[in-house]
Amino acid sequence: MRRYITIILLAAYSLYLLPPCIADETVITGEVTAVSGDEITIDRGADSGVGEGAEGTVYYLRTVGNESVRLTVARVRVVRTASITATLNVIDRTAEIRTGYSIDLQVIAAQPAPRQVEPPLVAERPQIKNKTIRYLASGILAVGFIYYYYSMFFK
Repeated sequence: MRRYITIILLAAYSLYLLPPCIADETVITGEVTAVSGDEITIDRGADSGVGEGAEGTVYYLRTVGNESVRLTVARVRVVRTASITATLNVIDRTAEIRTGYSIDLQVIAAQPAPRQVEPPLVAERPQIKNKTIRYLASGILAVGFIYYYYSMFFK
C-alpha cells in the first residue's frame, strides 16, 4: 500500500513542477506575388503576423482523380517584412517557383527578451501558470501526505 502512495505522491509532485508552455506556433497561409531568382515576395506582411526569421514551404495543389494533392516546391525564410508584403529567401528548392503558388509560414509568437537576473540564494520552485494543474497537484499532495502520516502513527 505504501508503494502505491509513494507512486501517487511522486506523480502529483511531477505534475506540480511541470514547466509552462513557452511558445505558440501558428501557420499563416499566403500567396507568392513575385519571383526574382532566390527571392520571392508574398501577399502577407507584418500586419498578418509575419516576422523576420519565420520559415515555411511553397506549394501548389494538383488534382489527381478525385483528390487534391499538395506538391511542395521549396522551403523559404523571411528576410524582410513590410506592412502587407514580405520578402523571403529560398533555402531549398525542388522545382521552379511561380507566382500564384501558395505558402505556409510557421510563425512563433514573439517572446520577451530574457532578462538578466541575479541567481537567488535559495532555490525557488518553478511557477506553474495553469492553476487547475497546480490546485490538482496540491490537493493530491496534501491528501497523500495526510494518509501517509496517518498510516504511520495510527496503525
